[in-house]
Amino acid sequence: MKFKNIFLTGKIQIGKSTAISKFLAKHIDQESTIAGFKTKAYYENNNLKGYYIENQKSPFKININENIVGINNDFGSGKSCYGITKTFEENGVDILDEAMKTSNSIILMDELGFFERKAEKFQSKVHETLNSDHRVIGVIKERRNEFLNSIANRSDVVVIRVTLENRDSIVDEINKYWESWLWKTWKEI
Repeated sequence: MKFKNIFLTGKIQIGKSTAISKFLAKHIDQESTIAGFKTKAYYENNNLKGYYIENQKSPFKININENIVGINNDFGSGKSCYGITKTFEENGVDILDEAMKTSNSIILMDELGFFERKAEKFQSKVHETLNSDHRVIGVIKERRNEFLNSIANRSDVVVIRVTLENRDSIVDEINKYWESWLWKTWKEI
């Protein structure tokens, strides 16, 4: 099986983003640029306030307030968050456009979930990115909606479930899919 785009899924805090970071550090050469985004939590007084997207081409030049994609409604508990569609439609689309214009880039989408369920321009840009010549690696929420199903059901996407039992070997599994695509591409040249 040859898949150009690889997504990890699994329970919260199981190690999906950590596995991707380890894979990129171990298997991706220095000539490749990591572009795309990471969704990160931000806290106020040790309480979860929300989430923001961080552009991977310039992760240290970010204004968190301009990149908020999710707000915690029940401040402090982290149990009731809602998405900020405008941020996805503007900044999220811009980040993916920039990533696709970057030569020799690997596009990170960490993570796709429910915050963007109403962001139709962003959803369209995600599919455009998956259709591009760039490789994509990312995280997709375990619970699904129509948008997430549209990604998971693509013929060029493999979704790998991370569990407590396999998370120590998941980097090798990611690499197996990654290398099989490189081998397929090389044979076609």
